[in-house]
Amino acid sequence: MSISRLMQIGAAGIRIERGVIIDQTSTFTTPLQNATTSQTKADGTSWAGLANRSYDSSDFSWTQTNNPTNFSGFTAYIDWDLDQYSTREIVMVFATSGHGTVFNSRGGVRIGLVNNDNTKYFILSRDSYNSNNANYWVSSKTETSGELTIASETSIARSNWYMGFRYNMSTGEFKGYKSYDNGSIWSEAVSGTHAAYADMTQVFVETYKRTGSGNKIALLDANSYKNYIIF
Repeated sequence: MSISRLMQIGAAGIRIERGVIIDQTSTFTTPLQNATTSQTKADGTSWAGLANRSYDSSDFSWTQTNNPTNFSGFTAYIDWDLDQYSTREIVMVFATSGHGTVFNSRGGVRIGLVNNDNTKYFILSRDSYNSNNANYWVSSKTETSGELTIASETSIARSNWYMGFRYNMSTGEFKGYKSYDNGSIWSEAVSGTHAAYADMTQVFVETYKRTGSGNKIALLDANSYKNYIIF
C-alpha cells in the first residue's frame, strides 16, 4: 500500500460546504492514534473475540496482529465534534490490505458514522471473499431497512482496496465509493439517505478475519479524493 497520500497529521476527515474545504487539521477531537478500540461493532453487536491490534504512526494505520478465535476483529471509534458542522459535508477515505482471499482466511472492513450508543449508524462494508462470487458490498447497511441501495457488482476476491464516503450532515444523504486501483478510478458502491443524521457523533472503522492476522486499515488524506467521492 502506498503511503505517499496519507495525512501527515494522523486524521483525514474534511468538512466541505458548497465545495470549499474547511480546516482539515482540527476535525477530530481524538486523532486516529487515540481512537477507542472495542469489541463492539458499530451496529451494537460484538466481534467473536477482540483481536490484538497495533497502531503504526509511520503510515497512520491499525493492523490486526492476532486472531484469538474465528471471526475476531475490532472497531476503532474516532470522536468527531460533529454537532457544530450541521450544514457541512464529510468525506472519509480509507485504504485496506492484507485480507485473505480464500474461505478460511476471509475477512473485511467496515467504515461509516455512528451515534454514541450504537443505535444509529450507516455502514459501508466490503468482504475480501464471497463464496458465490456475487456482490462483495452486501453487508453495507443502516439500522433502518430500505435506507440504502447497493450498486450491482460481480467481483473477485481481493486482499486490498480503497473505500470512502461522502455524508451530508444537513440532509443525511450519503454515497459510498470503491477503488480497486489505489485511488485512481472510483465508482459508486452504495447510496442512500439516513433518517437520523443529527445523531451521528463518531467515525468508525472495523476490520476482522475468520482465521489468521495481518489485515490493515489506514486513514487516507480525503483532500486527494474529494472530487471523486461526490453526490
